[in-house]
Amino acid sequence: MKRNGPNSHKLNYAPAEPAAAVDMPRAALTLALLAPGVALVLLLDPFHAGHPFGLRRWFVVALAVAIAVVPPVSRAIMAALNWARHPSPRARAVTAAAIAVLASAYFLFTAVNQGRDLFPKTHDDQSYYLQMQMLAEGRLWMPQHELADFFDTFYVLNRPKYASLYFPGAALLYVPTIWLNLPTWLMPIGVAGAIVGLLYRVLAEMLDAAAGLLAALLMASLSWFRVYSVLLTSHEPMLLIGLLLIWAWLRWRKTRHAGWFVAIGILAGWGAITRPVDALCFAIPVALAVARDIARLRVPPIVASRTQAATKRVRCAVQAAVLVLCSAAPFLALQAVFNHGVTSHWLQTPYSLYLEQDQPNTAFGFHPFDKNARPQSTLRQKQDYYQSFFVPFIQNHQPEIFLRAWGKLYAPMIADVTLPALPLAALLPLGLIGLTRRGLRDTGLATARGMLLATLPLFVGLYMLNTFFLEHYAILIAPAIILLLLSAGRALQFAFPAARTCIAAGFAAGLAILAVVTLPELNTLWVTREHPEYAFDDETFVSPVMQEVNLRATKYTGDPAVILFPYTSGDPTYEEPVYNNQSAWPDDARVIFAHDLGPQRDREIYAYYARIQPDREFYRFNRAAALTNKQNMLEYLGTARTLEQMGRGSDRQ
Repeated sequence: MKRNGPNSHKLNYAPAEPAAAVDMPRAALTLALLAPGVALVLLLDPFHAGHPFGLRRWFVVALAVAIAVVPPVSRAIMAALNWARHPSPRARAVTAAAIAVLASAYFLFTAVNQGRDLFPKTHDDQSYYLQMQMLAEGRLWMPQHELADFFDTFYVLNRPKYASLYFPGAALLYVPTIWLNLPTWLMPIGVAGAIVGLLYRVLAEMLDAAAGLLAALLMASLSWFRVYSVLLTSHEPMLLIGLLLIWAWLRWRKTRHAGWFVAIGILAGWGAITRPVDALCFAIPVALAVARDIARLRVPPIVASRTQAATKRVRCAVQAAVLVLCSAAPFLALQAVFNHGVTSHWLQTPYSLYLEQDQPNTAFGFHPFDKNARPQSTLRQKQDYYQSFFVPFIQNHQPEIFLRAWGKLYAPMIADVTLPALPLAALLPLGLIGLTRRGLRDTGLATARGMLLATLPLFVGLYMLNTFFLEHYAILIAPAIILLLLSAGRALQFAFPAARTCIAAGFAAGLAILAVVTLPELNTLWVTREHPEYAFDDETFVSPVMQEVNLRATKYTGDPAVILFPYTSGDPTYEEPVYNNQSAWPDDARVIFAHDLGPQRDREIYAYYARIQPDREFYRFNRAAALTNKQNMLEYLGTARTLEQMGRGSDRQ
């Protein structure tokens, strides 16, 4: 194998010495692993699941590969790859920063170009936005509101306290949005860009910088990753924390400086109060890697006896444990305070309390299906949402059939989220060969690669215990899938050494072009009248109703108002407007959103505001008019004082 340059310890793409045409044992294993790969693709049903790719896209990818394997072209591509793969440490750092900035800029550009809604509108990001408002005022919860039923909504607790159900880690990261009055999409886009830049940096360390560049491009090409790049949710903050955990371990491994244990503790603690299950997927491999490294800590015999060496290892282990636990403690204490303040129990989380109240039989583990189970909330949309959305998940999560659901439903969802095209799943088993020591023994980073790869089985194993599984959960394991995909190309190179240059060039060109052709800006090249489904769209859902509600909340300059929202069974439950997340407390908002609970119950809200804010004006929202004639979508009812007096007058009559 040819060695050259400042990073000669890394695997070179093209050996200078003559090579055998085929490494027979490795070629046999490579071809054998294609069989389960093809079976996996057939299981995923690539022609019906996820984003249909279309023949035109595949033709462009095949053409790129065909051109890349032409010897003069492949040699030019290899020269570029070999130049890019071993930059100086400073160049790697600058490149990572540049990638992060460019990725963030692209995520904003594509969101604006697609006309996406850049405000909180899903249940999740509206609940997180409310939590950010509370944290900005130094609060984790507020007292139960006197009108709790009017403000009852998805993923927000109203009893015994008014609080978001979510763990506070993501809101803690995003709270500067409130303090600095930033657009709600700005910090999420920065986090998404940082993930892409950090993925380049981590894989440049684990494999090489050329692989890191390709990984960054693949990550940016994932539609679900772009979807969540503008939302206030916890999935991408958790992925950033996870990659930073691995990076902190890599730095400790190289420097052996105890300060990195502090960083590991901070990140592990923050992850634990962001998405605790996801945090385990990264924390467990990092903890095992640290323990393994400490157990193998070398002490020269000439300096210390065997007993002294063992003592040094124990001292290092104790130091690591103390630093990690002390650094994580403030975050765990914050969660404990949140738990006790909302649920009155130090170990019961608001999340679990909400599940008990409004999502029965959906907590972690397996629960018998109870057809009579209902949310405690009397809100009709919560009742409808539970029946239409959660009941099918509960039915699929029974012990005798849950594996079938994972095979037919959730595995295709994972592939759709983590791969730019589902047929690439056929190459994933080959990636295991590409990660073996024989192929990459020169880097000495098998543990690091195994650590990232371990997030995949840990994620699947842990989420098999969760009642429901949604596509975007799999964003967390996209780096592990990308690592396997890149390693599959290396496996092919090792199996056919004589064709290594052509294979490497064709594989790199094919993946790069495939990542590019999935971008929504190129939809017009593939979409036809017969196949409109070939358009890749990053929008969660189109909602002119939520657009108007957001406009009323953020642009309203009139007198303080209350808008009552009626609900009729059949209205979309996923576009719920009753979130008062412009302030930490509903009464402080200029425009208060509340449920219209009918003439008798509405008297309660009239009387309440007549007592504390009598000049508040009341309106009733008309959903049908909002979709057709925006001028008539608000029906004026009167001030709180007037409505309360009318109610008393009707009582006397």
